[in-house]
Amino acid sequence: MSVFTDKRAFPAIVEQAENTALARKYKNEAAASASTAGVAAQFVGTFAAPFDSWISTGTKLSTATGMSDGTRATVMASDTGTHASVTGDVGSEGGQTPNSGVFEYSDSVSDWVRKGNLDSTTAQEFVAETETLVENLKEPDGTATTEGTLVQEQNSKKELLGFNNYGDTRINGIELNRAVQDENGIVDVIAIDGYRLLALDTATGQIIVGSFDGGTVARLAARLGSVSLRTQLGTLALDDAIEFIPANGQSNGVAAGLNFNKVPQVVLHTSPLVPVYGLMFNTGLRGVQGGVLDPATITDFVPAFEQQEYDPADAGYQCGETQGSGTMAQYHRLNLAAGEPQLLVWRTHADSGEVEDNIDEDSQPFANAVMEVAKASSLAASYGRSLVIRAVTMTHGEADRGAGTTKADYKSGCEALLAAYRTSFSPYLSESNPDIAMIFDQLAAEYNATAGATAGQPALAMYELARDNTSDFFICTPKYLFEQVDTVHFTPLSHAVIGEYNGKLRRALRAGSAVSWMIPTSIIRTTTTITITFGNAVGDLVLDTDTIPASADSGFEYSGANITDVSVSGNEVTITIDADAGGTLSYAWTAPGGASSPKRSGAWGNLRDSDYTPSVTDPTRFLHNWCPVFQETVA
Repeated sequence: MSVFTDKRAFPAIVEQAENTALARKYKNEAAASASTAGVAAQFVGTFAAPFDSWISTGTKLSTATGMSDGTRATVMASDTGTHASVTGDVGSEGGQTPNSGVFEYSDSVSDWVRKGNLDSTTAQEFVAETETLVENLKEPDGTATTEGTLVQEQNSKKELLGFNNYGDTRINGIELNRAVQDENGIVDVIAIDGYRLLALDTATGQIIVGSFDGGTVARLAARLGSVSLRTQLGTLALDDAIEFIPANGQSNGVAAGLNFNKVPQVVLHTSPLVPVYGLMFNTGLRGVQGGVLDPATITDFVPAFEQQEYDPADAGYQCGETQGSGTMAQYHRLNLAAGEPQLLVWRTHADSGEVEDNIDEDSQPFANAVMEVAKASSLAASYGRSLVIRAVTMTHGEADRGAGTTKADYKSGCEALLAAYRTSFSPYLSESNPDIAMIFDQLAAEYNATAGATAGQPALAMYELARDNTSDFFICTPKYLFEQVDTVHFTPLSHAVIGEYNGKLRRALRAGSAVSWMIPTSIIRTTTTITITFGNAVGDLVLDTDTIPASADSGFEYSGANITDVSVSGNEVTITIDADAGGTLSYAWTAPGGASSPKRSGAWGNLRDSDYTPSVTDPTRFLHNWCPVFQETVA
């Protein structure tokens, strides 16, 4: 049995050799050119296209020009030679450094510094070591075969390799959800962190990757050293369908606005958060925005990881951490906990700065989305699987707020867009595909909004769509609680955690229990008391001033009278007013003015429930459900 406790270890084993982690997105025709100028022109942001060699043939890294400090590139493993070392080289020996590997250009030495091995090289070395250790487990000595006794070896990465014949639920201090032995002598183990599912056939020493299905384990025909991503995806005992997760929106939908002047680290997860189960196209998590997609560039699924992207002509434009890794990490964790693991593929076709009319069914981003779904369906079929789409993510609203789009127009636009998705995606999905829904991360007021500014009509449109169409539209979270880098854009960690909220709702949608948890189910006024019931809240309501600062009257406003008190009990909020009068009740709506530190929405509230789902990407956070921005008329 093998339990990998390091989330970053497994990708090195399952990645196909040609998909090196740092340069996968930028593999293109120019990389085959012998012209160093041609290759240099293809550099995009931090990472460059792979080079064939250090100096001998094909594209040559040593003579590439026009590089800036921190640019990274790779030299293929096929170049087995060495070159003279420079200060900082990793892997140098006797004044010589291997030609192949991952390199970073350094202004301080005016040269390329070797940072480490390619993933494929690391994988080969690690596999050889691991298989030797696995052989040692086939014939444990002493009393190691006694029920409940652990047999173990440890590799150079300090990862445990071992199995437990029966009974014991901990391995090396890691709590296991299940550890049993089937009739074929296979020990069946899953780690509680939800990232690994490996088993060891005690008769042959073969490592098996699989999942639970009535107590049995899916077998792989290959030993660990020859297990490829395609082999695993084709044979894992999962739900037969691959779930495709399309995302639409504007700049926050592609994680734009993350230049290094605002945050020092624009990408958090440069290694796959969910190896094997969380995937992307070989071209990345982001599409081509308003450009025209060339479907021929999409050739396979690969483990999903986050990448920086920027326009060299516009230093202020950079894209970083998307919602993709966070969405798939939380969704997969909850799927696994329910015993229903599924392969997931995330892709955004959002386009920065566009109002809703410019991302509708007549737009290029929409056309790109249809081509991406068609390609995903074709690739799924190549793995012997179908494609399912349960919902489209919608990260949007800022441009329409600025353009003065009305609530009614924004609502009708979202309804038309969802209908178009259902019609246009249908040919590539099975007849049993559920009706596709739309999931909002709800718009909130701008950071540093002037006094009296509001969250905007699109925010109310999202609320009313989720309130009135409970099987079609959902709010996974409002965004007023998340840290921003400027007036509208969010930090990398915020994007990741917003994605987790999306993944949590997707799990509920798959289980048939999806609700927008914190939408009021009733609002009743009796003279000077307004009672709001949240029938779908998880646990008791809380007025939380620790996660975010206290807002006036906890974020509530009432037009008919002054609010004198706000309290919570169970799933009810009680608001006391100073006059017996009807009016409009608002929440997280009007900005008081002034800047917050750290930067957050200019209008917010403190009401949440007691959902203690843990975050995968931020260990300090729980995914409480927060009350969305709303306005309601109170008689």
